[in-house]
Amino acid sequence: MILVGIGYKNAFLMDSLRNRDYTFPQAARQDSFPTSGGADQFLAFIKTELIPFIDKTYRTDTANRILMGHSLGGYFTLFAMQQGLSGRNNPFKQYVSASPSLYYGDQYLIKALQNTTPGNTNPQTLILTIGENELEEDATIPEYFNSFVKYMNDEKYKNIKLITEVFPSFGHMDTGIPTFTRALQELK
Repeated sequence: MILVGIGYKNAFLMDSLRNRDYTFPQAARQDSFPTSGGADQFLAFIKTELIPFIDKTYRTDTANRILMGHSLGGYFTLFAMQQGLSGRNNPFKQYVSASPSLYYGDQYLIKALQNTTPGNTNPQTLILTIGENELEEDATIPEYFNSFVKYMNDEKYKNIKLITEVFPSFGHMDTGIPTFTRALQELK
């Protein structure tokens, strides 16, 4: 297994650039994201620069790539999956999304799934998790999570094996490590 982490030069850059790189579309003013909406460009970087570099440098299994993310990174993971389902060249077979920010962009991803006709029907897996305490912190989180799960269970997404888990007593920041640990054990 080759594990690749994409980071930023320092914490100050990370704070602003993760908002830019992990979101799409651009945030509305009331969302107070100074920079946003660059997920399509970040995904293009991963597909056209990062993955070719890794494939050239290491012996890789190009048919079994996994994309994982937490919070806005979880949102980005689902964005990449949705783009791949739309038939756009997507190099990932499996997706792991811990506590994704499904509220972002007025539920853009949920709406995008409703309007997506899968062009990619290859078998895929999605592990989607959330913390039980998140569900209590914000009344809209269960609604968004359940809406997303509902659309992923639609017949048109039958090629996607959906695995969901609600971690008891976990908050938003607690779900990343157990989600990724489970995924690395389960997805081979």
